[in-house]
Amino acid sequence: MLAHDWCGDVVANLPLFGKIERETNKLRLHILLRDPDNQDIAAAYLHADGHNHIPTYVFFNQQGEELGVFIERPAEITTLMSGWVADFYTANPQFEGRGIPIGQLATPVKEALLTYLKLKRQEVRSQEQIAILGFIQQIATRISAVVGD
Repeated sequence: MLAHDWCGDVVANLPLFGKIERETNKLRLHILLRDPDNQDIAAAYLHADGHNHIPTYVFFNQQGEELGVFIERPAEITTLMSGWVADFYTANPQFEGRGIPIGQLATPVKEALLTYLKLKRQEVRSQEQIAILGFIQQIATRISAVVGD
């Protein structure tokens, strides 16, 4: 896993992966900081938009063969977040920055937006976890098909 503790997606989903590791004993979680030392790994696992994002989870079998990659968050949550950002600016016309990446916003706008997104995300937490578990289940199903387990 490529990560940093300042990333909301890392904070939101790392506990789920940790719980899967503890409870199943089938997953070995290794956390690497993307910046500055692991940019080469990040470059090998770009998001669909052509940039690297965190968290990036790369799944391997015991032979070192790649089984799958999960980047950032489930697609349905990303879609919801786009709507929430639009809703935030509609509800808060005093804030400027619509269309600007969160990392480039003025501090008061960024703090207000991140607080809003955190609250909205809590409303769909179980949906997000189910989507992540579904992705992991797909990997497990492929492994079972190959090894006949």
